[in-house]
Amino acid sequence: MRTAEKICNGGEYLLREIECLEVFTPEDFSDEHKQIAETTEQFVAGDIMPINEGIEAGNFTLVVEKLKKCAELGLMMIDAPEEYGGLELDKATSMLVMKKMAFALNFGLSYMCHTGIGMLPLIYYGTAEQKERYLGRLIRAEMIGAYCLTEPGSGSDALGAKTTAILSEDGRHYILNGTKQFSTNSGFAGLFTVFAKVPMRPARRKSTSFKRPSLYILKNGQSVICPWIDCNYASKSLQLLVAENRQPISSSPNEWITSCKRSVGRRHGRFL
Repeated sequence: MRTAEKICNGGEYLLREIECLEVFTPEDFSDEHKQIAETTEQFVAGDIMPINEGIEAGNFTLVVEKLKKCAELGLMMIDAPEEYGGLELDKATSMLVMKKMAFALNFGLSYMCHTGIGMLPLIYYGTAEQKERYLGRLIRAEMIGAYCLTEPGSGSDALGAKTTAILSEDGRHYILNGTKQFSTNSGFAGLFTVFAKVPMRPARRKSTSFKRPSLYILKNGQSVICPWIDCNYASKSLQLLVAENRQPISSSPNEWITSCKRSVGRRHGRFL
């Protein structure tokens, strides 16, 4: 029988003594774990591998089509709360499916980004209204998620990011400006989680001091088109230029996740 589990802080598990009963092993997988793993394995072998050459060559229509097949199999529901149509299963299930999906190469990457960094920020930090509006569509793969953190000058260092969100003069919008790159799924995504810094004082004071990054959820109106970028990856990671993107301010002054309708310039892939 397992003893009460202790949650480790950060990298504590590397330093403290771990009892054997605290270690999760494949022998601990339940029948439900094994069944979901088998479903994923069969999907990869039967649906992805026969067409993987086309996916790896950049046929994004196939990628989206098979992501929708994942949704039909229930593979998008694992981490989503039950109240929004998900299964809310444990992390062991999620990791086991990720392991099986890794054999799908770049398609697996698109799946992992959609169900992981594409959906989890909304699940963890989104408002009830945003979850109601978007989460069901993500679970059904009617909308694909992307994550915009990395920038040309700072890499994936969130504190070093240059993208900003400044309050408009009328106090009704945040205006986003900056450049993101290596945003997996961005070529066919419908929802973007964007990291941007907000000023420590209102923008009308012309402050140049910015606090830690905040999250913004942007809805895509159409496909991103960046013709100058040579992209051969099946997950289609593009560079995105955020130019004067206006987002409605949340009704709560402490709520930094907001949403907006996104339209995309046909020539430069800009958020407008």
